[in-house]
This record gives sequence, structure tokens and C-alpha cells, in this order.
Amino acid sequence: MKRLSAYHAAAFLAIAAGFFAFYNIALALPPTVILPLDQDIHGTVAKAAVVGAKSAADNELRGAEVARVLKPESLLAYALQATEQPPATTTIPLVNNTKRVYTCGWDNGNLHRILFPDYRDMGRLDAEPRPDPPSADSVFVLGGGGRCSGMTAQKSTNETGGTALYVNGDGGRLFHAVPESKVEVRAFFGPAVLMSHYSDEHWNAFFDPDKKPTNEGERYLMYLVDRCFEFREKAFDALSRIGTSPAHYGGRCKGLDGSKNATLKRKAPRGEVTPRYDPSNPVPWRDNYKIFRRYRFCLVMEHGEKKGYITEKLINAFLGGCIPIYYGTKEVFEIFNPRAFVFFDPRSPRISLSVVEYLEWNKTAYKEKMREPILANGAHTIREYFSFVDSIGGGVLKGRLREMMGIRT
Repeated sequence: MKRLSAYHAAAFLAIAAGFFAFYNIALALPPTVILPLDQDIHGTVAKAAVVGAKSAADNELRGAEVARVLKPESLLAYALQATEQPPATTTIPLVNNTKRVYTCGWDNGNLHRILFPDYRDMGRLDAEPRPDPPSADSVFVLGGGGRCSGMTAQKSTNETGGTALYVNGDGGRLFHAVPESKVEVRAFFGPAVLMSHYSDEHWNAFFDPDKKPTNEGERYLMYLVDRCFEFREKAFDALSRIGTSPAHYGGRCKGLDGSKNATLKRKAPRGEVTPRYDPSNPVPWRDNYKIFRRYRFCLVMEHGEKKGYITEKLINAFLGGCIPIYYGTKEVFEIFNPRAFVFFDPRSPRISLSVVEYLEWNKTAYKEKMREPILANGAHTIREYFSFVDSIGGGVLKGRLREMMGIRT
């Protein structure tokens, strides 16, 4: 073999040096060049593919943490600086890194994400380890009635100048802001639950009469509650006497006369109802609709008749494909089609019992009632009571709530 000339040797060394320089630059590139793939069922949480990520945790983006793809010129600029100052983090900086949303208290599902998709979701204030501290333009969504140890939204707003949205599902005014606002927003807990705890598949089933859930109706009635108010227990006893098959109970409550007569009422089959207070399932009622899928009727009565108090009970019943037997505020008729359910008034139960008995024994009448649309007034109802996201009813309620909190953008 001939020896390489000095010229050829120098050229070879130059090429090798160039290759290793390029290799070192490539290694210094940030391992989280993020490419948006799709959106989750609520259209608010971006999922990402992470090039070079070291763990599955690097693949998760929460809330409004929607990554922007670095342009080629940005990659080149970064590569030129990489050998001088390697990045301290593997996460691409956000467009608005200071705008953050925190949650605390009762679990509000994705409410904070759908109302504030342009804010970075920081998770719960009382999480361990604690999230990064709030800033002056942070937003806090606090669910009333839930535990919130350590830092509270009230304390955070006082210390940072941020704004808190309180969510009270126990009737009266559902939303109010701190600091207080002159703007008031009329809204109900049940519709908010549908939009924040369920998927767009469930939304479509609710809003499109052609996709309204139905089931085989192989069983008569399900009574699924754990707070045994006397008016509920009496209603269950009375309804259990008029079915063509036994009525079932799935919670702690089983009527005033218990389960003495198995021909009238009995406990739901074993394994079909999960424990109501399972620590691994902090929102057990969210899956009640799955239990309702085998029943023609669902007894879903509120705790009482309180203004503004419409909870998830009707939502679950309709999603389960049964005919709801409901009691609560008369405001329910503004939202839900009165021909699609049975309103049970404990003060005059005979009328409601007669209606249920007629439907139970007349299959044609039952099917006609099942064909009724869920909502009282179609698009108007959606806009006024369900528009917590931009894609539903133009985001009217979302806009009103943000205005109440002084958020103009």
C-alpha cells in the first residue's frame, strides 16, 4: 500500500474533525423537540411525541402546555451555541410560561383546562411535590367542599395578586370570583360536570337526538344513592311495587322497609356496583351511567329542591340510556326536555307513579318517550348552559366566566 502524502493526511484529519464536531453538536441538541400529534377527547390537552426522551413521563403535556415546533433556523442557532452553553432543561420554553392555572379542593375534572386552555396547567396546589409558586397572573380553580391542605387559593390570591374561581356544587351560585366581581354568571353544576368530566363522545350523545343513548332495558329500575333521605326512600318503596320485575338498589339506601320482599326489590347483582367510597376512585359517581345501562328507569333524586341545584344525576341517567325519575328544582325544565324524563314530586307522588306504571306496562309508550330529545331547546340550551368550550355554543359561558375574572384575552 502506498503511503499517504502529507496533503492527503491533512485532508483526512480535517474531515474527521468536522464529523466529530457535528456529532458533538447533535448530542448537545435538546432531547425534547416536541411534535404535536393530536388532542385528547376534550380538545384541550395536547399530546406529544418526544424525540430522544428518556422516559414515558417526558411525553406528557398537561393543560395548555402546547409545544411549539422549533423551526430549522432555530435548531441551527441552537446548534451553533450548544458547545458554549448547554441547556439547563430538556423542555422547550412555552410562549406564556408565567400564565399558570392551579387547582385545589373538590375534583373539578378538566374544568380548569377547558376554561383556561392558554394557561399552563400546574396541577393541584396541595400536591407533593409542590408545584412551582404562582405568579401575579396565575388563576386558581377551587372546588368547594373538597380538602385543600397547605396553600389555599385564597392565600395564593392574597400573596400573588392572582384570581380564583370558586366552584360551589351545593346549590345557589355555582361560580364566583375572588377578588369579587360585579359580573355574575348563571350556570348549573350538572352541565358543567358533563363538559369537564366526560368525553366529546358523551357530549355528542347528549346534544344530537339521533345519538341519544338507549339500552336493552332488561331490568326495571335502579336506585343508586348513599344518603338515605326519607322522601327518596319512600319513593323507592312505592316504585318497587309497580314494576314488572324487582327494583334494584346499589348503594347504602334500600327503602324504609329494607329488602324484606325480594320479589319487589333486591340488591344489584354482585360485582356490578363498585364500592362508593373507594380511595382509588375519588369521583365514583362519574361512572354511574355504566351501571344504569341495564335498566329501563333510574331513580335519581336530588338532596332537595334548592335553587340552582342541578347535579350530575340527570346527566348519568341520560348517558345510561334509561328514563330518569327525577326530583329537584323546577329550573331543570329550562335545560332538560320535560317529555324525556319523569318529574317525581314527593308531595304529590300519585301522578308520577301512574306515569311510570303506564310506561312500564306499555312498551310502545316507553319507546316513544325514549325517542324524545334530552335538551329542552336544542342549540339555545347548548349555548346558554353547556358552552364551557369554544367548540360548543361558541364558548359563551367560557367567555362570561373569564370576563367575570377580569381575563380579557
